[in-house]
Amino acid sequence: MKRQANPRLSSAGTCALAHYEQTMRSQEDLAPASLRNYLSDVRHFMAWYEAREAERTVASFSANHGA
Repeated sequence: MKRQANPRLSSAGTCALAHYEQTMRSQEDLAPASLRNYLSDVRHFMAWYEAREAERTVASFSANHGA
């Protein structure tokens, strides 16, 4: 299964990813392709995690409020 090119992140996720990128650029000597791939992997993980937490929040709310 092919993954989405650039999954959406929350504003907090976008800010965290930008901070990670800035840190990687300043502290690591990475080839541009390596940095691009690291950022892509982290973005996909963050998007998965945010979606998972959103689902858990909805499920918890429904369980607690009889929906």
